[in-house]
Amino acid sequence: VLRSVTAKAHAAHRVVAVVRPEDFFAGPVRSCVETELLSAGAMGARAGFTQRPFPFHGGCMRASQTARLDALGRIQTFLDQHADVVGTINKSTSRTTLDQAVQALRQTAANQAAAEQEMTARTKLKDTLREELRLHHIQPIVAIAKKKFAKTDLIADFKLPAKNTGDSALIAAGTMMADKAAQYSPTFIDQQLPADFIAQLRAAVDALQQAVNARAFTQSQLTTATQTVLNELAIAHTDVQVLNALVVKQLKGNTDLLAGWKQTKRVKAKTSVSGVAVVPSTPLPVTTPAPVATPVAPATPVVTPVAKPAVVMPVVATVPSTAPAEVPVTKAA
Repeated sequence: VLRSVTAKAHAAHRVVAVVRPEDFFAGPVRSCVETELLSAGAMGARAGFTQRPFPFHGGCMRASQTARLDALGRIQTFLDQHADVVGTINKSTSRTTLDQAVQALRQTAANQAAAEQEMTARTKLKDTLREELRLHHIQPIVAIAKKKFAKTDLIADFKLPAKNTGDSALIAAGTMMADKAAQYSPTFIDQQLPADFIAQLRAAVDALQQAVNARAFTQSQLTTATQTVLNELAIAHTDVQVLNALVVKQLKGNTDLLAGWKQTKRVKAKTSVSGVAVVPSTPLPVTTPAPVATPVAPATPVVTPVAKPAVVMPVVATVPSTAPAEVPVTKAA
């Protein structure tokens, strides 16, 4: 699931979705994609200060969560750059706890990145060992059994597992195949299978079992790292609420810095979905262009003068003058 989501994320168009302030640090982890938090830049420049680098590389994390982490970095930078204005807020326990949470999240991201890379390698190894067991060990035994035991009841015990067979079922099938084939090993050896083909089959089964176990352990590490992210984000959420109340109180009357603070802690999430950008409440006023209806009115007066030249009535009146000339011609004939 993780690999498929990552592949879709890289293939899809990138969409910028603006997260509402009340959604800050909200929501569970539903999918993981490879992401990288960039150094804080554009939003801080609008707020009027130079951002401190916020390196947060790699990891398997929901895109909205990386955006919240990015916002945490901007909050830290704002408080540091405006320490002379915010007073003793930087000495509060909430600021200390926020710094600790961000540091823990950076370490967790590194653990997630390592676990995800190992997860990919473990999955590839497991898939390779599955095909090794099916095609290079079980399939030759099944082919010989069809030749030698086709008209006996033994043929029911020698079947090649489907490619989409589960790991546990494939391991069980390999073990059963080794037990059954060992009873008729001379028949298979006569068909030029190696003398130790049973030992090779059991070794392939054991190798696959170890690969499955190793992958499951890596999966548990990845799950633990993801849960740690949730826990640290929950801690940071409460700290941001306290810091916001303190900053708003401290910057009372300073409208410029208050606007910069609101922009700083705003969360923007980058998601890899379809190619349509999601923007809140901005396109609503744009979709009501009133001036377009006014040019329709001048179109009606243009139609009326066209109807007047249709007075072709006098032209028809001249036609009867030529008609009598034709009547005497017919009489003369």
